[in-house]
Amino acid sequence: MALPTGMTLRQLTPDDIPAVVALGDAIWSTLYDLPSYLTAEFLAVQFTRPQLDPERDQPALFAADRLVGWAALAASPPMTEIVCPIGVDLALAPGERAACIDALVEELASAARARLTDADPGVRRMLGLFIPTRDSGMCEHGDSGMCEHVRGLGWTLLRTYYEMAITLTGRPEQEVELPAGMTLRTFADPGALESSIDVMVEAFDDHHGDTPSPEEWHHMLSAEVVLPGASYVLDDQQGSVASLVCSALGDGEGYVGSIGVRRRGRGRGAASALLRRAFDDLAAAGFATAKLDVDAENTTGALGFYERAGMSVRVAQEAWGAPLAR
Repeated sequence: MALPTGMTLRQLTPDDIPAVVALGDAIWSTLYDLPSYLTAEFLAVQFTRPQLDPERDQPALFAADRLVGWAALAASPPMTEIVCPIGVDLALAPGERAACIDALVEELASAARARLTDADPGVRRMLGLFIPTRDSGMCEHGDSGMCEHVRGLGWTLLRTYYEMAITLTGRPEQEVELPAGMTLRTFADPGALESSIDVMVEAFDDHHGDTPSPEEWHHMLSAEVVLPGASYVLDDQQGSVASLVCSALGDGEGYVGSIGVRRRGRGRGAASALLRRAFDDLAAAGFATAKLDVDAENTTGALGFYERAGMSVRVAQEAWGAPLAR
């Protein structure tokens, strides 16, 4: 692997979090005139996730002491679809950026293969990258250089993800009625967190690709950034059917990290009630904006649901991938 002249490669450490935040903000301010989702609070959660291998999973490139590129292997077993975040300095020359992308992808592939030594060789596995764009499809207005590069390598577009947002400032508080027969608990209530983990595991079981394990859900839902008073579980007479978790990620924005409804609880208004309650609570806590991420092709109709709740798309990221060679 040939690195651009003057660059070195090593693994990120917690001490690099400010540099990752700065690079992310520089990229997103250029593409969207927005701060990046890579806040210090978010990265602190990522640097302590259960599946992290600190010796392999977070390769980074430095020009002297300046961070110019990074990526992270973020995947759950059985690792059939491994789509990784990546950031490369937009100010680099095109040839340098391409070389940085290639070097980071090689490191990600090596880290992924190290996890698959005992895996079923008959299972097709994909390695991919999240590439920030403005419009889904061809990356015309986003990081077109990265899209063009991976497309030239034979990678294909897997799917598109949206960051959706709603302005909470000046939004009138709405009366929230819970579905008949359901009761609300917040994460401050005993046992609510554990109930939420059970809900999320089932709710996300039918999503595409690899989904978090119970251990990973616990890590995410118990993180310091989670707001216990704005994170909830809805119960019916048979047990918990829905859950929503909100986090504080800085820059005056609240983040609806996950919302899940068990199959038996769907179609009863549970998700709608939780989302409206979250907006009210986040506004009362002083957040100007609430945001969340959604798969544009979500089979449960999530995109339309969030649009009806008053949210709109402000950022798109495309997942591009290729088969992972063993």
